[in-house]
Amino acid sequence: MHDLIWTFLVSMLPIIEIRGAIPLGVSLGLSVELSFILGFLGNMLALSILFAYLEPVSIWLRQNFDFFERFFSWLFERTRSRYGASAETVSELFLFFFVAIPLPGTGAWSAALIVFVFGLPKKHTFISITLGIFMAGVLIASAIAGVSTIF
Repeated sequence: MHDLIWTFLVSMLPIIEIRGAIPLGVSLGLSVELSFILGFLGNMLALSILFAYLEPVSIWLRQNFDFFERFFSWLFERTRSRYGASAETVSELFLFFFVAIPLPGTGAWSAALIVFVFGLPKKHTFISITLGIFMAGVLIASAIAGVSTIF
Protein backbone atom coordinates (compact mmCIF):
# COMPACT_ATOMS: atom_id res chain seq x y z
CA MET A 1 0.00 0.00 0.00
CA HIS A 2 2.88 2.37 0.78
CA ASP A 3 4.25 1.89 -2.74
CA LEU A 4 0.97 3.11 -4.21
CA ILE A 5 0.90 6.17 -1.98
CA TRP A 6 4.55 7.05 -2.64
CA THR A 7 4.10 6.78 -6.39
CA PHE A 8 0.98 8.95 -6.26
CA LEU A 9 2.57 11.59 -4.01
CA VAL A 10 5.82 11.78 -5.98
CA SER A 11 3.85 12.51 -9.15
CA MET A 12 2.49 15.63 -7.46
CA LEU A 13 5.95 17.12 -6.89
CA PRO A 14 7.27 19.88 -9.14
CA ILE A 15 9.96 18.85 -11.65
CA ILE A 16 9.55 15.13 -10.82
CA GLU A 17 5.85 14.76 -11.69
CA ILE A 18 4.75 11.75 -13.78
CA ARG A 19 8.23 11.51 -15.30
CA GLY A 20 9.68 10.36 -12.01
CA ALA A 21 6.62 8.65 -10.56
CA ILE A 22 6.48 5.91 -13.19
CA PRO A 23 10.12 4.80 -12.76
CA LEU A 24 9.70 5.02 -8.98
CA GLY A 25 6.57 2.86 -9.03
CA VAL A 26 8.23 0.26 -11.22
CA SER A 27 11.32 0.22 -9.01
CA LEU A 28 9.05 -0.35 -6.00
CA GLY A 29 7.57 -3.40 -7.71
CA LEU A 30 4.40 -1.93 -9.23
CA SER A 31 3.47 -2.69 -12.81
CA VAL A 32 4.17 -0.10 -15.49
CA GLU A 33 0.43 0.28 -16.04
CA LEU A 34 -0.37 0.87 -12.36
CA SER A 35 2.57 3.26 -12.04
CA PHE A 36 1.26 5.17 -15.07
CA ILE A 37 -2.26 5.42 -13.63
CA LEU A 38 -1.05 6.57 -10.21
CA GLY A 39 1.41 9.01 -11.77
CA PHE A 40 -1.25 10.45 -14.07
CA LEU A 41 -3.83 10.85 -11.30
CA GLY A 42 -1.34 12.46 -8.91
CA ASN A 43 -0.06 14.84 -11.56
CA MET A 44 -3.65 15.76 -12.46
CA LEU A 45 -4.48 16.45 -8.83
CA ALA A 46 -1.48 18.77 -8.55
CA LEU A 47 -2.51 20.55 -11.77
CA SER A 48 -6.08 20.95 -10.50
CA ILE A 49 -4.86 22.42 -7.22
CA LEU A 50 -2.56 24.83 -9.05
CA PHE A 51 -5.32 25.97 -11.40
CA ALA A 52 -7.73 26.43 -8.50
CA TYR A 53 -5.43 28.17 -6.03
CA LEU A 54 -2.59 30.05 -7.76
CA GLU A 55 -4.69 33.12 -8.45
CA PRO A 56 -6.62 33.28 -5.13
CA VAL A 57 -3.42 32.75 -3.12
CA SER A 58 -1.57 35.44 -5.09
CA ILE A 59 -4.48 37.85 -4.58
CA TRP A 60 -4.52 37.15 -0.84
CA LEU A 61 -0.75 37.60 -0.61
CA ARG A 62 -0.95 40.87 -2.55
CA GLN A 63 -3.69 42.22 -0.29
CA ASN A 64 -1.96 41.29 2.94
CA PHE A 65 1.74 41.82 2.30
CA ASP A 66 3.35 44.79 0.57
CA PHE A 67 6.31 42.69 -0.51
CA PHE A 68 4.07 40.35 -2.52
CA GLU A 69 2.18 43.28 -4.02
CA ARG A 70 5.46 44.68 -5.30
CA PHE A 71 6.71 41.27 -6.39
CA PHE A 72 3.61 40.24 -8.34
CA SER A 73 3.25 43.69 -9.90
CA TRP A 74 6.87 43.52 -11.04
CA LEU A 75 6.48 39.91 -12.26
CA PHE A 76 3.30 40.52 -14.25
CA GLU A 77 4.42 43.84 -15.73
CA ARG A 78 7.88 42.63 -16.68
CA THR A 79 6.80 39.27 -18.07
CA ARG A 80 3.81 40.58 -19.98
CA SER A 81 5.68 43.56 -21.42
CA ARG A 82 8.63 41.43 -22.52
CA TYR A 83 6.76 38.38 -23.71
CA GLY A 84 3.17 39.61 -24.06
CA ALA A 85 3.16 39.34 -27.85
CA SER A 86 4.55 35.82 -27.60
CA ALA A 87 1.94 34.89 -25.02
CA GLU A 88 -0.80 35.70 -27.47
CA THR A 89 0.66 33.12 -29.82
CA VAL A 90 1.12 30.57 -27.03
CA SER A 91 -1.51 28.15 -28.02
CA GLU A 92 -2.91 25.04 -26.52
CA LEU A 93 -0.72 23.09 -28.95
CA PHE A 94 2.43 24.71 -27.54
CA LEU A 95 1.40 23.85 -23.97
CA PHE A 96 0.65 20.26 -25.03
CA PHE A 97 4.13 19.79 -26.51
CA PHE A 98 5.76 21.72 -23.66
CA VAL A 99 4.36 19.23 -21.16
CA ALA A 100 4.45 16.11 -23.37
CA ILE A 101 8.19 16.25 -24.02
CA PRO A 102 9.61 14.64 -20.89
CA LEU A 103 12.41 17.04 -20.04
CA PRO A 104 13.15 18.54 -16.62
CA GLY A 105 11.24 21.77 -16.04
CA THR A 106 8.69 21.24 -18.80
CA GLY A 107 5.90 19.63 -16.82
CA ALA A 108 2.45 20.57 -15.61
CA TRP A 109 3.77 22.81 -12.82
CA SER A 110 5.70 24.98 -15.27
CA ALA A 111 2.80 25.05 -17.71
CA ALA A 112 0.38 26.08 -14.94
CA LEU A 113 2.73 28.92 -14.01
CA ILE A 114 2.84 30.03 -17.65
CA VAL A 115 -0.97 30.08 -17.75
CA PHE A 116 -1.10 32.00 -14.47
CA VAL A 117 1.56 34.61 -15.25
CA PHE A 118 0.23 35.36 -18.72
CA GLY A 119 -3.42 35.19 -17.71
CA LEU A 120 -4.26 32.63 -20.39
CA PRO A 121 -7.75 31.08 -20.48
CA LYS A 122 -7.87 28.12 -18.11
CA LYS A 123 -10.42 25.88 -19.83
CA HIS A 124 -8.54 25.07 -23.02
CA THR A 125 -5.09 25.24 -21.47
CA PHE A 126 -6.14 22.75 -18.78
CA ILE A 127 -7.16 20.26 -21.46
CA SER A 128 -3.90 20.77 -23.35
CA ILE A 129 -1.80 20.30 -20.24
CA THR A 130 -3.79 17.19 -19.29
CA LEU A 131 -3.16 15.67 -22.70
CA GLY A 132 0.51 16.61 -22.37
CA ILE A 133 0.72 14.83 -19.01
CA PHE A 134 -0.87 11.77 -20.57
CA MET A 135 1.57 11.78 -23.51
CA ALA A 136 4.61 12.26 -21.25
CA GLY A 137 3.41 9.32 -19.20
CA VAL A 138 2.96 7.18 -22.31
CA LEU A 139 6.48 8.03 -23.47
CA ILE A 140 8.05 7.25 -20.09
CA ALA A 141 6.00 4.07 -19.60
CA SER A 142 6.87 2.88 -23.11
CA ALA A 143 10.55 3.50 -22.50
CA ILE A 144 10.46 1.62 -19.21
CA ALA A 145 8.43 -1.25 -20.67
CA GLY A 146 10.91 -1.48 -23.55
CA VAL A 147 13.91 -1.51 -21.24
CA SER A 148 12.35 -4.10 -18.94
CA THR A 149 11.72 -6.48 -21.85
CA ILE A 150 15.36 -6.20 -22.87
CA PHE A 151 16.54 -7.28 -19.44
